[in-house]
Amino acid sequence: MKNIKLIIGLMCFVSIIQAQVTYTLNPAKSVNLSLPLNQSTGYKIYQVNTGNSKIILKWEKIFENLPLGWIYTTCDNSFCYGGVPAGLHVMDSISAGNQGFLGIDVDPANTNGAGVVQIYVYQDGYYNQGDTLTWNISTNAVGINEYTDNDLISIYPNPVNDEINVLLKRKYRGNNIRIIDFTGNIVIEAEITDLFSTVDVSGLPNGNYFLIIENKEHFIRKQFIKQ
Repeated sequence: MKNIKLIIGLMCFVSIIQAQVTYTLNPAKSVNLSLPLNQSTGYKIYQVNTGNSKIILKWEKIFENLPLGWIYTTCDNSFCYGGVPAGLHVMDSISAGNQGFLGIDVDPANTNGAGVVQIYVYQDGYYNQGDTLTWNISTNAVGINEYTDNDLISIYPNPVNDEINVLLKRKYRGNNIRIIDFTGNIVIEAEITDLFSTVDVSGLPNGNYFLIIENKEHFIRKQFIKQ
């Protein structure tokens, strides 16, 4: 009986060792892009097959928030798509030693602004071991700045249940805020009348959200969790 238990334990251990993804990301999960106006610019994040056999990678959109007027496409090593399409997408198989990719190509035309795209990529059969790829994109026109984390804004509590407090660290023109879910939908729009305001989020489903304040000079983004 002890021998049987030992064999079963070894089989489970070998199964755990083998249950690993066999790709790495290049250059990184997150990239920051500064785009010229009226010019198409693309940037790819590669998935390098480090295993000994071919793999299949799948991906799906998590979040998209790019300014109106921008023209953009999403490409993998199989197809290119207008915008950032929802739903499940499957790349062509990638043989050992080769690489697939996901890339965003953006032409901001003559519209200044900033935004973010997030895509979840994973190896077939290993959904929970995937990676969230992030493209932080802005135009490089003078006077446009993007601020995240604690540069200009503080929000609390985080995670939040009912009301989220928004504290701006300086005044600036433009006090409207948007709260966007991870599918890119605007779920709350409100107006901030002072450096300190409170926003009721009690009606939101539990999950991850972005709070965004934007005008011609600033793009402020902060992520929070509703629970």
